[in-house]
Amino acid sequence: MQRDSWPLLALSYADECRLSPVQVQKALFLVGENIVDEDTLFYHFEPYHYGPFDSGVYADLDALVESGLVRKVEASAFRGFEYELTPAGVQRADQIRKALGKRERTYLAEVVPWVRRLTFRQLVTAIYNAFPKMAENSVFKY
Repeated sequence: MQRDSWPLLALSYADECRLSPVQVQKALFLVGENIVDEDTLFYHFEPYHYGPFDSGVYADLDALVESGLVRKVEASAFRGFEYELTPAGVQRADQIRKALGKRERTYLAEVVPWVRRLTFRQLVTAIYNAFPKMAENSVFKY
């Protein structure tokens, strides 16, 4: 599976197929920590201002926007934007999902709604509590 398939999958498991930039980062971090094996082409998260971060996630999302599979939409719950699957993105994510094992599908179905449900503060705090190393370069006080 290609690396840029993971953001499509994460978005496909979210309510309304939408996630904020922080939610995408944290969901993919948790996927990498908990279900992706070492041989899989994936992201390499480093401790940053608000926890685990890989600029490759945003580069891949920008490429997915350019390709018409994802779009940026105004967020309804906060100031800023969210990523959302387009109809073509939903179709592509469904194709990718068919190749996933049950373990991966089950994990994504649990972790993505969990990430979506938490506030920014709750999400970053939960990540820091579970992965204290990711708080090393934080500007966020939890």
